[in-house]
Amino acid sequence: MNEELELLMQEISAGQVEATVSNTEIIVYLILMLAFYLYVAFALMTLAKKMGVDKSWFAFIPVANLYLMSKMAKMHWWPVTLVVLSPIPILGQLLGLVLVVYVVIWMWEIFKYFKKPGWWSVLMVIPLANIAYYVLLGITAWGKDEVGNRTSLSSEKEEEDTQESK
Repeated sequence: MNEELELLMQEISAGQVEATVSNTEIIVYLILMLAFYLYVAFALMTLAKKMGVDKSWFAFIPVANLYLMSKMAKMHWWPVTLVVLSPIPILGQLLGLVLVVYVVIWMWEIFKYFKKPGWWSVLMVIPLANIAYYVLLGITAWGKDEVGNRTSLSSEKEEEDTQESK
């Protein structure tokens, strides 16, 4: 018994027990991140199906899910190509910020389609408030269906321009 206790004390002093705890924390973290990713993917896929967008399963594929968002918003998909340039120092970070702006705009349009406030999409970039964004995303995906007319930011501007010219 004394030998076992002495062995345990040696392991603790060698840091082996701490490594086990940190490995457990990493595994728990990875499981939580996988669950979170699946939640967002299922929500995005559900929204895409409700909108009648083809290939809703793209929601589960990194980068392809960005393409799916652009198609759901009925906007250009080319900003997704900015992901390819993200490894470039400094330029990649700036282009990453541009991509984030496009994702917010795409989600704004998606929320508008479901007659939800577009500003909900801005919550995704605000620390701690982004938790509310993911809850609202789930409410939009699995809540009561309210589908509006497909108007985009560009078509609204065109309508305003035609009204001004009259």
